Amino acid sequence: MIANVFQGMPTRDVMVLFSFLAAIGVVYAATGVIVIRYLWRLAIGSKKRPTSAWLKWGRRVILTLAVVGVLCGLYGWLVEPYWLETTHAQAPTAKLPPGAKPIRIVHISDLHCDPKVRLEDELPQAVAELRPDIICFTGDAVNSPAGLANFRRCMTALAKIAPTYAVWGNWEHFFPTLDYYGGTGVHLLDDTSIQQTIDGQPVTIAGIRHRRDLRSGMQRALASIEGEGPVVLLCHMPSIILELPGRGVDLCLSGHIHGGQVALPIYGAMVTLTPTGKRFERGLYKHEDTHLYVSRGLGIEGGGNAPRLRFCARPEVTLIELVPDRPAP
Repeated sequence: MIANVFQGMPTRDVMVLFSFLAAIGVVYAATGVIVIRYLWRLAIGSKKRPTSAWLKWGRRVILTLAVVGVLCGLYGWLVEPYWLETTHAQAPTAKLPPGAKPIRIVHISDLHCDPKVRLEDELPQAVAELRPDIICFTGDAVNSPAGLANFRRCMTALAKIAPTYAVWGNWEHFFPTLDYYGGTGVHLLDDTSIQQTIDGQPVTIAGIRHRRDLRSGMQRALASIEGEGPVVLLCHMPSIILELPGRGVDLCLSGHIHGGQVALPIYGAMVTLTPTGKRFERGLYKHEDTHLYVSRGLGIEGGGNAPRLRFCARPEVTLIELVPDRPAP
């Protein structure tokens, strides 16, 4: 069981997760001892023995941590997975002329649909209010085939709002025969690119199918680019950013990390499951000549070893504006 939890995880993730689980174990083991001793004294009618001030405070701290842990768990299970946050970011590019209208891109990721609806029904309305020019989904569609109907219904509604593009994440490979996008109106980018004109400006959207060797897919996707204008690349794994300098990509959109899904205040994600770790964890980054946005995603990891909750990593829909890097004269 333990081997399955840690299999394939980067060493840093294993160490952080093990330390966190060990700390939780210590707190609740100590809580158990305190409660059992108290109940035992009540059962036998034993008088309370004098204790030092340090021991009294130690017990209070342990019990407080245990109660806070339970409350945080309930919040992460019942509240945060259903509490959608809309975030905004800008990515300047020299490929838009000064004074050009911003290109509005809504980025969503990691829906991980289950049979039970979480945010799938309210997401289209939230996206429509952002008035996007294009919508981009960076993979991880469902946790099981039973979630496919929810996923397809959501994506069909999104595609009616604006041209919608998607790539495969790692979870699609668990169910490779499912028809994720047929008839939804969504354009699946499978190591390919497509050009669109927005307010007179050409924009290329390229996409990489998730696989162990992302570089080969990237080369195929970018080789098919023709013409000028900004280039937006969709790739589930944010580590692709290390391969992009000098390749003409203005904005890369990724997900996968879920903001850690269970994160700690200040420290952030405890587990990233990426080669780049916390270097590209969540939000907007600039790596040499390319902007990268790493979405916290919308769903909950479906693996049997993953917690079915979110904490300090609210589900996210993001409006990213491609803007000129120079002001109008």
